[in-house]
Amino acid sequence: ITTKLNKNPEFREKSYKDRILLFIGRDFKRKGGEDLLQAFRMTKKKFRDAKLIIAGCRPKVKIDGVKVVGRLSPGQLQKCYEKAQVFVMPSLFEPWGNVWIEAMTYQLPCIGTNIGSIPYIIESGKTGFIVKPKNPKEIAERLIYLFENPHIMEQFGREGFLKAVRDFTWDKVVDTIAKEIAITLKEELNKSFFYSQVTGKVWTALFLI
Repeated sequence: ITTKLNKNPEFREKSYKDRILLFIGRDFKRKGGEDLLQAFRMTKKKFRDAKLIIAGCRPKVKIDGVKVVGRLSPGQLQKCYEKAQVFVMPSLFEPWGNVWIEAMTYQLPCIGTNIGSIPYIIESGKTGFIVKPKNPKEIAERLIYLFENPHIMEQFGREGFLKAVRDFTWDKVVDTIAKEIAITLKEELNKSFFYSQVTGKVWTALFLI
């Protein structure tokens, strides 16, 4: 697994009876934290027992049910993953996101946006949901749906775990990179052969002229 935590994950029994959301990110605004807070307010109207843990940063938030814990040690972060039922980070910009992979190893359904690499990591409708950026209403709708259907959370959590251990181990990453390099080299060699053939024909034509 390409993360610092849970490098050798094991599938375990997990309860989805509670309604605890987890957000982890240093840049609260860029990671879509403000959109998540709006979505949380909407969700809380339906589920008053819903809670949100914000880790990695310390935004000034005074909303019932929101707990800001800031930077955590690996052990403390692990406890947050184990405690939560859903991981949400509606980023506005994200070239890559180890944090979603990490969340999957803890069997958390994930919600992210359709930008950058996120749709490659999260399979919408299978391991979580992909939403549009800056769309708190859509986030809230997905959260409410999950809270209303704990069996779907469990299903997404299981599928996410399987995807993480299948697609994001270092062996898999190295294998994927090696295949891409091989394909690129083959294409370049074919191009070189084609150009040499064309160049040869051009010189032959010029000689005949």
